[in-house]
Amino acid sequence: MTEKIGISPTELRGIPLFRGFSDEEIQRLAVLFEPVGANQSELLFAQGEAAAAFYILIAGEVSLRQDEREVYLLKPPCLIGELGATTGILRHCRAVIGPKAVLRRIDSARLHDFCSRNPDIGLAFYRALLGSAADKIARDQRRTAEMREHIIVTQKTMKGLREFILESPDSPISRHVHDALEGLIQQNRRANYRVEPQIGRASCRERV
Repeated sequence: MTEKIGISPTELRGIPLFRGFSDEEIQRLAVLFEPVGANQSELLFAQGEAAAAFYILIAGEVSLRQDEREVYLLKPPCLIGELGATTGILRHCRAVIGPKAVLRRIDSARLHDFCSRNPDIGLAFYRALLGSAADKIARDQRRTAEMREHIIVTQKTMKGLREFILESPDSPISRHVHDALEGLIQQNRRANYRVEPQIGRASCRERV
């Protein structure tokens, strides 16, 4: 993986989180980032570990995985793990470095120290971070709503097919098709999906 020292102000400004900063502020932030000396297929961080830094992907790609399943394939320019690094939460997935990846990192402790000594930039950074988190939450809510609608449509279609099978003359495949549909219908019931609010940690269930 190609390395160079630090990150340029132009590269840093290419990240939405930093676009609201002045040239002088960008210069001061850019010197905080360090190159990441890792190679393809190596772990950037592991699932379940404490987040102690966040990263900027400048080139190449990074795969975010849960167990053996890839949940996101990140492309540049983008931040990786910024929310965990600034809040101290555990990593919910592992990050695997892809081909020709160029990365920069900043330690959480170094960032917090810089923000405490430069409260004007620190306040602007955390406000921008909160805005970025709000955007991510809004996108996730839209995706969740779309998935919910797809599940409802699929559930209704499968119930209709199940009734059609029950009302039709038996055939060699009737039992197999009916049982497969019944299993999918039960699996897709809302009672099988829990939503855990951040406050109170209470769970709520719904039924289709």
